[in-house]
Amino acid sequence: MIALMFALLTASSHAACEPPPLNHPKAPIGARAPALGAVVLEIPLLGAVPEPTEIMDFLNARGIPATLLVSADWAQRHSDFLRAAAGQGHEIGLWVSLRDDIGLSGAYAKDPAFSDWVDAIRRSRSIVKRASGSKPRAIGMATLTPIGEMATDALVFKAVLPNERTIGDAPRRVSRPDNAKGRARVIGQGRYTDGCGHILPHWTPAGLDRATHAAARAEWVRVGLPSAEGVGGVLAQWLDEVVIAEQWTILTATAMAKAAAKAEGQP
Repeated sequence: MIALMFALLTASSHAACEPPPLNHPKAPIGARAPALGAVVLEIPLLGAVPEPTEIMDFLNARGIPATLLVSADWAQRHSDFLRAAAGQGHEIGLWVSLRDDIGLSGAYAKDPAFSDWVDAIRRSRSIVKRASGSKPRAIGMATLTPIGEMATDALVFKAVLPNERTIGDAPRRVSRPDNAKGRARVIGQGRYTDGCGHILPHWTPAGLDRATHAAARAEWVRVGLPSAEGVGGVLAQWLDEVVIAEQWTILTATAMAKAAAKAEGQP
């Protein structure tokens, strides 16, 4: 399941993906470094992935917030989990499928119009809001098109999290055709040096070391934690020995967008 999600979420990568070699889950953490800036811990929840109860338990025990990017169909099946997560201080964001929700391929002979984007995103957001009791202000998708940017701005999202490869980028305002400054901030994956993107390629110390290296090199980094069972040991080790010991600044996606807005214009 992790491999399937990793493949789906990194399908838009242009560079070849060469993840670090697998090592034993109980191997020592190799990379310890402070984060250069802020980090978002992001949990994608779509398709048939299980509820990340173990991951959430370890985050809750340490008071560390996560951003859950939830598809509409997943939200409808896991309302109790999402309401509990929102009550524990985690951000409930929206995941939109360009194929299933927007219709970017299949039934459409051409790319969807602006109204198609708006209608589909509004419908999915309403479903997630009803299921979780929290209105999503962050939105994730595989590829962000110009019309998609306009739609997220029109629907007043604060943070836009595309899964396109971005190396060393900084958050930027969404683009608008009238050249006005959009309200939402597009937050890329961060300074990952390979083509694998921000989702952990595997739950091992080596996979988490890769995330640590990225956080040490960039002011804005997202770390994707795929839902899986039996990963609490390696996650706890990384949280205790790296994130907490090195005093990382962990923000939700919306909080990172606000921090990016304050940093605009600063050298």
